[in-house]
Amino acid sequence: MSRLVALLAIVGLLSASLASGGLAAPAGRKPDVAGKTLAGKRLSLKQLRGKWVLVNAWASWCGPCNDEAAEYAEFVRSNPSLRYVGLNVADTPSGARAFVKRYRWTWPSIVDRNRGLEARLGVTYQPVVVVIDPKGEVAGVHAGPGDADIWGELVEKAQART
Repeated sequence: MSRLVALLAIVGLLSASLASGGLAAPAGRKPDVAGKTLAGKRLSLKQLRGKWVLVNAWASWCGPCNDEAAEYAEFVRSNPSLRYVGLNVADTPSGARAFVKRYRWTWPSIVDRNRGLEARLGVTYQPVVVVIDPKGEVAGVHAGPGDADIWGELVEKAQART
């Protein structure tokens, strides 16, 4: 009986983690995410303080990332008041560059080969979109495939709370 209770507790914790978008840290946390972009330039979320930022954790080998990539690019073009940063996770340079070219992504993506930055952001899988508020704090998260309606609502809810 105690094994069943332990198993149910573990399943419950995993379900809660997935339902929260794999977010390891609560909203309001200021993630220290910085590194080199695919273009070789240094970028930090701290540089974008004062602006609303969407961080999209992605990888070229991620099926759902590929499924949503074209629509995400259109969302970005349709919402120029926001800033966008990709977090390319555990990918190859050639795979990542081909992905960006294929979907015509024009915003910078920070390279996270060993998943260290992903951990700082507080996410555990891709795709994930994290809203960062002008103070640099996590203001919202959507885990899993999304679309323009989901991302738009995510931003609206985050902005309404501030």
